[in-house]
Amino acid sequence: MNIKHSLYGLLCGTLMLASCSSDEPTAPSAQKVEASFSLNIAGEVATRAGNSDSSLGGAQNLGAENLNYILALYEVGENDALILSDFCQVSDRDGDGECFSPMVTLGKTYMMVALAHFGDKRNIADADKTDYLKTMQIENIVNSEAEDFYVATKTARFTVDNLQHALTLKRPYAKLRIVATDYPAATTISSVSIDYGTNTLFNRFDALTQQFSDATVSQTLTAEQYSDATDATAKTIVADYFPVNANVDTYLQAFTVTVTLRGGSSISRFSRTFNDIPLQRNALTTLSGAFFSSQSQMKCDITND
Repeated sequence: MNIKHSLYGLLCGTLMLASCSSDEPTAPSAQKVEASFSLNIAGEVATRAGNSDSSLGGAQNLGAENLNYILALYEVGENDALILSDFCQVSDRDGDGECFSPMVTLGKTYMMVALAHFGDKRNIADADKTDYLKTMQIENIVNSEAEDFYVATKTARFTVDNLQHALTLKRPYAKLRIVATDYPAATTISSVSIDYGTNTLFNRFDALTQQFSDATVSQTLTAEQYSDATDATAKTIVADYFPVNANVDTYLQAFTVTVTLRGGSSISRFSRTFNDIPLQRNALTTLSGAFFSSQSQMKCDITND
């Protein structure tokens, strides 16, 4: 699938200044005009290295054309209060990026909040729009590409010369994958689980501040195994997304992965514990090496968008 046009959009929409006629001319700062926005996700997600689709994100594995885009404008008032000004959603997809043309007031400052995700949220009631972007519910599901999403914020004062805005959206997640290069022959993976110990998971996301919240104590989770590796002896055991709040560079994660293998009528289990694995926002951390030989070390690489 060629996703180039889905990931890169050109600024679209014609800027139209509203005209008024009266005895006294309307001050330019009071004019309502049409602004133009283009929303796109970071293009480099399509170029990540790897022998399997587990190195990619939801935009590739589920198709960028399935993303739903939302643009909200908040008018910045006194005391930095944010007031919902406009809320636009995609109605037609043309494969050339997503464009919006809401009305804005010249001279006023707005906060732009853009979101792209795989959920069908096109029919959100007006009363729920503000709460939705501030308390978006997320699921802590291992290996779920559908939970991958992208966000961007920007604040700007709108003038005649500042009505076109291109927003590049990036995921607020760190992605982790574990690739075993010593996958035993004549076996199949029966189950995979990953235990994050005493760490916490998050159930809510505030698109305005790009902060996760509503934490719950993590537990052992069952993971699906990718079956897309080209090398029969190298298989992706698990891939998962980790919420990372804005302004966090890198944090260290510990977890235990347990794999159950079935070979004919025999069943065997292998478990490895990893400590201080570096995870970065909008980046991929890959652990690769001999997973089933506990004495062997695994290589850790981080690929940024």
